[in-house]
Amino acid sequence: MRQGYKDRGITILIMLFKKFKESFVFKRFLISYISILLIPLLLSLIVFNTSVAVVQKNSVNSTLFLLNQLKNLIDSRIEKIDEIAIKMAYDSKLQWISSLNKPTEGSPDIYWFWEYYNNFCKIVSNLKDELDISLLVALKHNDTIYYNSVLYFGMNDFYNNNFKYEKMSFKEWYTYLFSRFHYKDFLPKSNVVVDGIKKEVITYVYSFPFWKKRNPDGVIAIFIDESKIQNLLREIVENLKGNAYILSEEGKVISSYSTNLTMLNNINSLNFEKSEGSMVVQINRSKVIRTYVKSQLNNWIYVAEFPIEVVMKEVYFLRKVTIIVLLVALFLGFIFSIIFAYRNEKPISEILSILKRARPALNKDEKEFEFIKKEISNLLQSEIELSKRLENQQFILKEIFFERLLYGHYDDKSKIEKLMKYLNFDIDSKRFSVAIIRILKEYQKATKSILNELDLYRISIEEILKRNFEGPIYIHTISENEVSILVGFDIENDEEVKKQTKDLFETIQREITEKYSITPLIVLGRTCSSLFDVQYAFLDAKELLENISLKYEEIENNIICADEWQKSDVIYYPLEIEEKIISLTLAGRVGEIKSILDMLFEKNFRENNLSKNLKIIFLNELLATFIKVLNRCDSSIASTLELKQLFVTKEKQDLEAVFEEIAKKFFEISKIMDQNKKSHNEKLLEKILDFIHSNLYNSQMSISFVASQFDLSNSYFSFFFKEQTGMKFSDYIEKLRIEKACELLRKGKYNIDEVAKMVGYTNAHTFRRAFKKVIGILPSEFCERLREV
Repeated sequence: MRQGYKDRGITILIMLFKKFKESFVFKRFLISYISILLIPLLLSLIVFNTSVAVVQKNSVNSTLFLLNQLKNLIDSRIEKIDEIAIKMAYDSKLQWISSLNKPTEGSPDIYWFWEYYNNFCKIVSNLKDELDISLLVALKHNDTIYYNSVLYFGMNDFYNNNFKYEKMSFKEWYTYLFSRFHYKDFLPKSNVVVDGIKKEVITYVYSFPFWKKRNPDGVIAIFIDESKIQNLLREIVENLKGNAYILSEEGKVISSYSTNLTMLNNINSLNFEKSEGSMVVQINRSKVIRTYVKSQLNNWIYVAEFPIEVVMKEVYFLRKVTIIVLLVALFLGFIFSIIFAYRNEKPISEILSILKRARPALNKDEKEFEFIKKEISNLLQSEIELSKRLENQQFILKEIFFERLLYGHYDDKSKIEKLMKYLNFDIDSKRFSVAIIRILKEYQKATKSILNELDLYRISIEEILKRNFEGPIYIHTISENEVSILVGFDIENDEEVKKQTKDLFETIQREITEKYSITPLIVLGRTCSSLFDVQYAFLDAKELLENISLKYEEIENNIICADEWQKSDVIYYPLEIEEKIISLTLAGRVGEIKSILDMLFEKNFRENNLSKNLKIIFLNELLATFIKVLNRCDSSIASTLELKQLFVTKEKQDLEAVFEEIAKKFFEISKIMDQNKKSHNEKLLEKILDFIHSNLYNSQMSISFVASQFDLSNSYFSFFFKEQTGMKFSDYIEKLRIEKACELLRKGKYNIDEVAKMVGYTNAHTFRRAFKKVIGILPSEFCERLREV
């Protein structure tokens, strides 16, 4: 068995070597993957080495930070001690007491000693802090001691009974205090017995008064509890298993804390030159990181040292783990590189083989990627050419859409929205304004030079618009001398829209005049709340432009607002409006007909100054439009309507009432058309559903299959079916088929593939996807649940 695995492995290696040698694509993929694999491995080694230095640096920095904190704490206390000691040395009462003789029993001088005692107690209370500082004042002349709120007469008794250095007799202590002048002198940590209790203290000594250098009267001694400093040193190095020291400028150990006795070393001779720093030293064959901070106050040196392996222990462990992980990752990465190179090379080789079969003249030695690059380049070039054609087509469609929008060829708002979505037009504004610009005042013959000038003017108008307005803008060329401009605003206040529109076109007129010395005529239509109403604003402006009888020079600023222009004595009933009324009536759009008729009534009965005869003519024209509608309707509809009473003559006085009657007839016939349309749609839907149910399990069932049976286009059939049923055709078919499939699966007689074919699916994969979409689970899960039940 082992021999079989061995032979198989050798075969695979030979195959891979052959593949590497023959396939350029496989070779490039494999080398690329291995390179990608090696880069992060090398970077990880660099990062690891950097992390070692960072860990060491962080340890040093954190230790220096703690040493600085300790230094600052002790310096602040020493400064406080110096301040108090100097004040005491200059205290006149203390100097007076130090000059007195030793008081005898009943002597009045005792009063002065006790009077100063009160001041001494206050000083002692101010010195109490976390270093547990004690204060002693020794007066040589009268053999008196003040110590921690206690007054003693007799130094010898005090020293032997209350306060004594273990390695110093009273005589030695007395000699040390008074044999020379002391100023900020200190004794390193020493063992003392205070009231029978052993403790270690650091002694700080001052002689006073300061002017008696040879024979001082007294000594001020401050005792710092060394255990308190040891606790602070312990907090620095305890976790690092190291040692900490405080050294004097001469190298004497003032205080120390040791957790690693093997590291104890004579450090008196060390040269600490900088204010702070670190170094790596060799102690007993092991490397030690030594950090130090020097006090600027008294030149004390605060030292912390710890074994480097303590800090780097986790890093060294991580290094071992990292090496193992990197080796495993390298091995697995190499295996996966071979697998991925083989998988990625396979489809490229297949593509190349197809291309080579299609092009037998292909050079065998040609580089595969260069060949593919050339073919893709040709494909992209074809794609670019196709995109350009589509862009041109998109521009033409856009032109057609806006032309039909302005001239009112759309009788349905939803149709406008669908076309905009289809053409990818984004004109989502709350208000719209329409303007028509007549560029040249006098324009008769279109010569080549004039046409070139007009093109230049139109381009300038577009540039000015884009420079001065950030909202949606569309420019439509009506003729070579006239352009229509649609502007969208994201505000709902009609007055503000009107003001901004006027300001915008005044800017256009001013800049065109300054640049080309011509003053175009601009007609502004009314403000619209939807794109559907834009047609009316455009027709208003167009009608007004065509009926202007005044000369250009009589028009102020050559800008006319349609709703502000003087009342006209001309009937407002454009041909476009008439065609719109006919199409909407036949389509059964009652609401939209009402809005147009309301607009006509407002124009001809309210805004324009029409005489009675002109109003009669307008009403008869409207009635003629109604007759045109009837001529396109079924004769049975026309026979139900009475028209004689609608013909308008001079005898009729209430012309507005006649308008209302004609409008009612439009509404009446529109409702009839709408009902007929719905009835026709219901019958058509019934036939379609019958056909679908009869052919539901036919594998040919599709939109084109059904639409062709009823002589409908695929797009109209999809729209009609969704409008009438509220569901997409595909969703409806899926729902019915899957319901039948569930029924068959419950019987348990057929497997999933058989059921898929029985309900009209050509393959089981499509059936499973549809089943999960409708039911929410796969058919196999559905069957499993049926078995559980």
